[in-house]
Amino acid sequence: MNWAKTCAKYPEANFYQSPNWAKVNELIGDKTITKDLMNDGLVLAIVRKAKRGRYLEIPCGPIIDWKNRNHQDRQRKPLRFCASPPTTPRHP
Repeated sequence: MNWAKTCAKYPEANFYQSPNWAKVNELIGDKTITKDLMNDGLVLAIVRKAKRGRYLEIPCGPIIDWKNRNHQDRQRKPLRFCASPPTTPRHP
């Protein structure tokens, strides 16, 4: 995944969807998820912990073509994958 090259295609791309912002969040103890959206966009998601549980924050993103409805629809599945909690085996 080449973030710089992909971000160059989208003028709305900014620091909050950059690898540097991911590093900042990892340094303060948050888990980050970076995903190439089918070579058509990028997403940096940050897993935040709150009193009621965890939530997924996607600051100023994802980086996709927001003017193209077809493009938006194709990105729903990869974004749902980011939001899904990891499965853990259950022991009887």
